[in-house]
Amino acid sequence: KELAMGMEAEISITIDAICPLNQISKIFESFLDPLVTTSLNLNVDILEELERKVLEFEVDFAIGHFTGEQHQDLEAIPIIKSKMIPVIASSFYKKTDGTLDDLKNYPQIIVKSSNKASTRIIHGAAKGMRQWFTTDMSIKEQLILNSLGWGRLPEHQISSHIIDGSLSVVKDIPTIKSREIEISLIRNTKKVMGPNTRRLWDYLIQLGSN
Repeated sequence: KELAMGMEAEISITIDAICPLNQISKIFESFLDPLVTTSLNLNVDILEELERKVLEFEVDFAIGHFTGEQHQDLEAIPIIKSKMIPVIASSFYKKTDGTLDDLKNYPQIIVKSSNKASTRIIHGAAKGMRQWFTTDMSIKEQLILNSLGWGRLPEHQISSHIIDGSLSVVKDIPTIKSREIEISLIRNTKKVMGPNTRRLWDYLIQLGSN
């Protein structure tokens, strides 16, 4: 069936905002062969929104954290991991004593899915904390950098801020730790892949086997 479809004109992929793109960029580079005419349409989403787009055939597949229970039409294959680190503006952190009680005075910034079906689902919330919500990882980063709260951000996104001292890692609080998040390839098994989509999917699966 796939071969009968011919070469698809476009491959549409949604990528989780926490995904370390540097780890899969070489795969995309290999895919972008001058002889390949298929174009890539890349979107960035978060949490359950990825799965919604896959289930509703809005994208060919997703690369991100699989948040839901195994749906009968969804296939999720782990390939890499992303480390989420709790950080706070260094100037802000110096005003605290590094305890949980003191940190409770400042809001936890949380990224929440814009998917209406998941509005009640909050991932990574610390108990007893005030929370501010956004649907954008970059906005979350800016809020934290501007001393408006604290929260977990992907290591690859904030490593430079930690090095230059603008962000400090929240340490010595047992209930607030770094978290490793599994990143998977997610597809709808009812959606037929074209030849190049299948080739890219197989390339990405190799990440998990290396």
